[in-house]
Amino acid sequence: MAAAYLQVVAPFALSYSASPMSLIKDAQISQKVPTVSGDAVTSWSVSPSLPAGLSFNTSTGVITGTPTSTSSQSTFTVTAANDGGSTTYGLQIAVISPTPLVVPPASYTSGSKATVTMSRSVLQSIPKVANHHTLSEQNTWARVSAVYVNEAIPYGDTDRIVGMGFRGPTTLSGKFKATADSGDIYQLKVVQIKDVNGNRVRVERRDLEGPEAFDITVG
Repeated sequence: MAAAYLQVVAPFALSYSASPMSLIKDAQISQKVPTVSGDAVTSWSVSPSLPAGLSFNTSTGVITGTPTSTSSQSTFTVTAANDGGSTTYGLQIAVISPTPLVVPPASYTSGSKATVTMSRSVLQSIPKVANHHTLSEQNTWARVSAVYVNEAIPYGDTDRIVGMGFRGPTTLSGKFKATADSGDIYQLKVVQIKDVNGNRVRVERRDLEGPEAFDITVG
């Protein structure tokens, strides 16, 4: 009787949930872990090499490190293989200037008014915005707004959400005012952009690397 052999199932459905990635130069990234189906992957590779400062683990496919130079969005082909075959995934990565997307006030007193600024150039470099067919071309956005959430206030309270409208060619600015207790933290929840045709793009915290840099602590 001939011996029976178990067929190895080739990897499939490879992905990185964070793609496309918009990383900040000189800021350490949280590790990027791939997901893949099929039998165990025995080898990992990426081509071309990742941006300077990033490391690719050829045993696990995990990406770690601190990008050391800026780079435009590029596609890096990750390959997962075993004896049954292989699969690939086009990972998109951009490394942007450390100039923050949002600059909160240096200090904020509960109930007072403070100006919050936003870098339009950094906002435009985020893949979700850069790849938008209108926003990537037009010089003037119809509206840019940001929402901050005070996690210390129970859900549904009218003070929970603070909205701001921004205007400006390169540096956008808007007014922030809320009543809160000392020590409360307002976290940036979403930036919404409306183009000249009325279409909207939402940039959320998960689209940003190190979003805690944009939080406001009430003094």
